[in-house]
Amino acid sequence: MKTAPIQLKMREQRRRWYGHVLRRSEDHPTRLALDFEAPGKRPRGAPRKRWKDVIKRDLAEVGAMADDALIE
Repeated sequence: MKTAPIQLKMREQRRRWYGHVLRRSEDHPTRLALDFEAPGKRPRGAPRKRWKDVIKRDLAEVGAMADDALIE
């Protein structure tokens, strides 16, 4: 029995969830959380990894655009 690497399954699930979030209305809490920018200054150090950035990287790796996530 062959199984897919866990990283591939995680990317697939993130893209699927991203599609669900994008289909929500603009005023839905999950959609608001996607576009939320925290006020104030962030602490020193490396930039925080945001879910939105991970999704963009996942989509770029498979050669898809953000709108393509709606199709899946």
